[in-house]
Amino acid sequence: MRTVRSVLIEDPAELEAYGASWDALAVKLGRPYCAPAWMLAWLRHAEPRVNLRTVVALDGERMVGIAPFCVTRNRLGLGSYSLLAAASCSPVEPLAEPGREREAAAAFASCLAGARPRADLLVLEGIHASSSWPSLIAAEWPGRRPRLQRGVSHPAPELRLSGVTVEGWLPSKSGNFRSQVRRSRRQLEAQGASFRMSRSPDELDRDLESFARLHHARWAHRGGSGALTPGVERMLRDAARDLISDERFRLFCIDVDGRTIAAEVFLAAGGELSYWLGGFDDAWAAQRPSILGIVAAIEDALQRGEARCDLGPGAQPYKYRLADGEQRAEWLTLVPPGPRAALTELSLVPRRTWRAAPGGVRSTVRRVGRREGSASQAMDALVTDVHIRSAIAGLRALGRAGLKTVALAPDRGAAGGLSRFATVRATGPDPGEDAAGFAESVARLAVEHGPLVVYPGTEDAIDPLYTHATSLGPAVKLPYPGWATLEALRDKRRLTPLAADVGLSTPEILFEGDAAELRDAGVSLPAVVKPARPGGTGSARVIESASDLERLLDGLPAEEPLLVQERANGRLMALGMVVGRDGSPAARIQQEASRSWPSNAGPSSLAVSVAPDEELVAQAASMLASAGYWGLAQLQFVRDGGVPKLIDVNPRFYGSMPLALASGVNLPAAWHSVALDRPTGVQGPYREGVTYRWVEADLMAALRGSPKGLLRRAPQPRVGAWWAGEDPLPALALGVEAVRQRVHRRLPGR
Repeated sequence: MRTVRSVLIEDPAELEAYGASWDALAVKLGRPYCAPAWMLAWLRHAEPRVNLRTVVALDGERMVGIAPFCVTRNRLGLGSYSLLAAASCSPVEPLAEPGREREAAAAFASCLAGARPRADLLVLEGIHASSSWPSLIAAEWPGRRPRLQRGVSHPAPELRLSGVTVEGWLPSKSGNFRSQVRRSRRQLEAQGASFRMSRSPDELDRDLESFARLHHARWAHRGGSGALTPGVERMLRDAARDLISDERFRLFCIDVDGRTIAAEVFLAAGGELSYWLGGFDDAWAAQRPSILGIVAAIEDALQRGEARCDLGPGAQPYKYRLADGEQRAEWLTLVPPGPRAALTELSLVPRRTWRAAPGGVRSTVRRVGRREGSASQAMDALVTDVHIRSAIAGLRALGRAGLKTVALAPDRGAAGGLSRFATVRATGPDPGEDAAGFAESVARLAVEHGPLVVYPGTEDAIDPLYTHATSLGPAVKLPYPGWATLEALRDKRRLTPLAADVGLSTPEILFEGDAAELRDAGVSLPAVVKPARPGGTGSARVIESASDLERLLDGLPAEEPLLVQERANGRLMALGMVVGRDGSPAARIQQEASRSWPSNAGPSSLAVSVAPDEELVAQAASMLASAGYWGLAQLQFVRDGGVPKLIDVNPRFYGSMPLALASGVNLPAAWHSVALDRPTGVQGPYREGVTYRWVEADLMAALRGSPKGLLRRAPQPRVGAWWAGEDPLPALALGVEAVRQRVHRRLPGR
């Protein structure tokens, strides 16, 4: 009779009670990467967007096994479960007391089968082919077995250390290898080199900085390191502090004249040593410092009496000069049966196709994706958040002006990364979820490619660039006059007095306060409710009735700052402009919308370029200059009774900006010139009567019962929100993403 029960843990704080037992099991089984200090540091820093779903197997109150899973929703909204840190190291796997693996597997399987979100897919990455866990979990799954599919596998060279002495190990290698190691050591020692392992917290911090510097330098000309992201660097510092005291985190360094020229990272547990990552100074490449650092770590392990050294997945020739055997690291998936199994299988097709492609094809695609050869060139600008259409519009405009641009997004598959105008593409944390990590990514890219003018693609990206300004360094140039000025324009409560000072009208303010106060304020309806400042919850909403207001407030935090204005009735119009440092308009374009989405309070879905109202342009420029602002701004108005009323100011790339470019006005290029305090030239007339259409908005309106906009053909000449004939791939990617989101919303069991 089974006595093992399972507990599903979703809060990392709850794992503290099991930390000592978990760590003891990792040591007992010789699994360095399965230590809680390593895995939970990865959860905190490297992938903060995943959600913990760890299963603990208990016999009474004693832990006999642990399956440290986490969950994300993939692009189709399917629940994808994977092991903590598997994306950063190999091997990782569930743990169980020897002899109790099947009992633990039954506990893990039954718990995961009932977890939420639904376990549509279990991914076991880089697990050793000899591991029994995939077949055990499949066999113990409640009901019908999941389909176990073996994907790609890679050799994982290893070195057996049991029964080998320090004196006997090197002589057992080939004569050529022995000769190279000894000669390289003599050459380095003649230059005063010292070999050491980090042992104190202060020494560790300095050595980790040296390690990161050396590793990034080695990968810079190859498009940058995909392994050592800013989040992984923070994870490394966190885990190292926990593991260095008992020397399970080992950082071996070679110093010459007080400067580290090589650094190699290893983890150890229970007689097992695992090589993780390294870096060295190319100026010393002839002396093979990386090989010498690994040799030093192996000799240290031999002195400790450890049993094995795992050199990690990959068939690099240097590993086989050290190894005397190999494991196979496999990438497997388990697809549980159920109503979404077919969709899960479909979602795996691109991954399998990629892995089945010949190595040469994959190398070519990676080279194009990373923009190899351009990473070491100096760039001009960086655009963040290139997974959204407004940032892509800005990226394209900068590229058309001949500016070399880095495209940054939280996802490697972001649409803007596919643009022909993305000279270098990069990934980094989402600014709304990891502000510090986002700022670190920007700073690192600016050092590698800069100095760079950094253009935030979203409101969420603006705040970290100022709140973490001290960490950005001199290579980052922000295209704004300063934080206080920017805040004055972004805070909707301060917009009314700024506009009034230059004679611009705004809708009457009916209420200022938090959501809790608004419930009892008795404002006149209909009205428009807005977040008072950027970063608030939701967007502007037209409220027609008291019940509409109650529904809105039920979904907001009680302390949310809100602004309520009268509803201005009329056609939406906008003025896109760049104001020079002297306060004069450097570029401008005016547009009028005949449709918007959402229809009562959304951005333009059908608009046309019109002749500029020069008096309005002068007033807008005067308002911006009086606030101390220069740079790009889109001012949105509603013509209420023929009077333009200012409703918003947006100081970044905006959704309908392709209309400006199609009309002959490159606002981002002018903004770049102003940011660098260069002449912008004199803007001549632009094309009037160019139509902008956002097809996705018309499609959404049609799906909600208003198909007229979709059926009507937009007049020529016209431009789309996504499509650009000379740059088609981002539009295709945005289209796929839009379909994915709609499929996700309609999936059963979400």
